[in-house]
Amino acid sequence: MQTQPIEPTHTEIIPLKGGWEACPAPPGQPPGEYFRRSVRLRPLEGQRAWVRLEPSGSPAVFFLNGKRMYASRERQLPVEFDITDHTEQLDNQLCARFEQPGPAGSAPNPAASLLYAPPVSIPDAAVRAFTRRGLLETVVTLENRTLAPLEASLDLAVYAEEGLALRFERLPVRLAAGVLTPLRAAAAFPGAAFWSPQNPRLYRLEARLEQDGRLLDERQLRFGWREIWRERGAWLLNGRPLRIERTASLELADSTALGGLPRDADLVCLDGAPPDPRLLDWADERGLLLAAAYTAEPDPRHALDHLLALVRRDRAHPSLAAWLVEDLPGARPLLAQLDPTRPVFARGQPPFQSA
Repeated sequence: MQTQPIEPTHTEIIPLKGGWEACPAPPGQPPGEYFRRSVRLRPLEGQRAWVRLEPSGSPAVFFLNGKRMYASRERQLPVEFDITDHTEQLDNQLCARFEQPGPAGSAPNPAASLLYAPPVSIPDAAVRAFTRRGLLETVVTLENRTLAPLEASLDLAVYAEEGLALRFERLPVRLAAGVLTPLRAAAAFPGAAFWSPQNPRLYRLEARLEQDGRLLDERQLRFGWREIWRERGAWLLNGRPLRIERTASLELADSTALGGLPRDADLVCLDGAPPDPRLLDWADERGLLLAAAYTAEPDPRHALDHLLALVRRDRAHPSLAAWLVEDLPGARPLLAQLDPTRPVFARGQPPFQSA
């Protein structure tokens, strides 16, 4: 499988060398099993530095140079945290206490990277295709991590394989210091080609944040022009009946699994660990329909946050036809707000059953 996920272009990702080793507890921390690794920064020159840890299978608390930095209950998704304001030198020590260490007290040993990003950035972007209304909606999140407000402009454009397909009006923005600013924009998308299993047409959203003609940050997001809804007891894809006669299940053992998807099923339910995004990219390109049953989280204190993180990560993939979720208090209104173009079914219930 050669597909590569589209990464945010503003972020430079540098894998950290070396591994984790046992270490004493940081000052003031209770006894336990702690592990550390070296983190060597380069001169930042106005950038910000983040640590990214791949899924460890365990909640963890992280310390940098003996100072508590971040606590995470995430087991199956990467963890990221900003360390810029807590580094006074290039050589640093990252320490972790994993709630569930590996066999014989060994570290879970998640791979680690440094992320270098500009102080004014586009950390998130979402696309919502309302094909019944011919309307394309974007929600772009901007972040200003400088010490002063600034004025800038946001350019949004959609590209097909053959070139520019849609350009939004340029949006002036004023970004307050130290906060996230969501910006919503919508435009008619006449003549757009539907994404479907028969014609898996894909588009690319490009968001560019500029100030006085100078590029501050940019982000790209691939998506499909498609909508699923229910009408008169039948499920429709872009206004045509969605026929699900053969359903298959694929259990993913871990988030890095890129096992082949069944091609002889109308719908494949993905269960187990959250899939590597490249698996969803592959399904997007080939017109496969998937249902996300990989939403379960064993820790009830973190179950809703885990579900919403998955929705934010995967909602742009047109191949993902439905969410299959546990009955979590408050989940459905939040899901409808984050992802209004995709149905939600109870986990374990056969999806897309017509009345």
